Amino acid sequence: MEINFGSVIKQIREERGFTLKEAAGTAISPNNLSKFEKGITTIKVDTYFKILENLKIHDNHDVIMLLTRYQYQDPSLPEAIKTGFTTQTKILELIQILESDTYFTDHAYIQSLGMFRNKENLLKEDWTILNRAKTALFHLNYWLPKDYTLFALLVEYFDFPTETLQQIAKTALALLEETFVDFKQKRELILTLSDIIRTYSRNGHYQLAQNLVDKIDVYRIKELHPLKVVLQEAFFIIKMQECYNLLRQDKKEGIKLASQILAYLDSLNGLFLDQTISQFRDIFYQQVKMLNKTGIDWP
Repeated sequence: MEINFGSVIKQIREERGFTLKEAAGTAISPNNLSKFEKGITTIKVDTYFKILENLKIHDNHDVIMLLTRYQYQDPSLPEAIKTGFTTQTKILELIQILESDTYFTDHAYIQSLGMFRNKENLLKEDWTILNRAKTALFHLNYWLPKDYTLFALLVEYFDFPTETLQQIAKTALALLEETFVDFKQKRELILTLSDIIRTYSRNGHYQLAQNLVDKIDVYRIKELHPLKVVLQEAFFIIKMQECYNLLRQDKKEGIKLASQILAYLDSLNGLFLDQTISQFRDIFYQQVKMLNKTGIDWP
């Protein structure tokens, strides 16, 4: 499926109140810009971004938001894409629309799996897609943040060697500290690391789990950006994994940390009366209750 990015530029230009001449600036002639908007001709990528600058759009997040919005408003865009990945049927529709089995569609399909089937009930087709995605992922020499989110999904279905988990944790931590990684990507990386911590702990590698918790905590303290608050949920999940790891070792510190986490969740729930927080609290409470073998009563 092809998208006419010229028509997207036209909609953005008109909405922001610019003429063809103003939008074109010195990057392109108004006549050629008009042709591009109509889908008659193409332009270079750097010209495209220069036009966006002429439209007073500089922030990468704003660019992505606008491009996505106008693509979704296109009446030719299939409904399966507009409605997102809410059901597995929609995922299959999307794959058919794209007319191929791709890395992107495999990722989307795997994201949907947990909503419909657990590992024990997977179909042959599910395993085909899981194995294909795993092969494609490990064929890449360099992973981007979204690749790490795919790995986090695959951890639920495959048993990876401890050495592999250690290497992936190392590269994820390094990427986390890169300057140009935005906070959405940082959140994805931290959540992937939380899945590695959980896997270490479930496999009895308690010290590896704690070491990774400590490294993330060092990063949390060093990160001084004002947008760090965006990562609070992800850091909180790391604390939950630390709590579970301590409880799997029957350490009393686990119950102490669990009590602090529960008090924090109760405080949030009191402030916002949010159903999501309530569900989150209930899941945490039941998990601690199941893991608690310390001899200390869990209220």
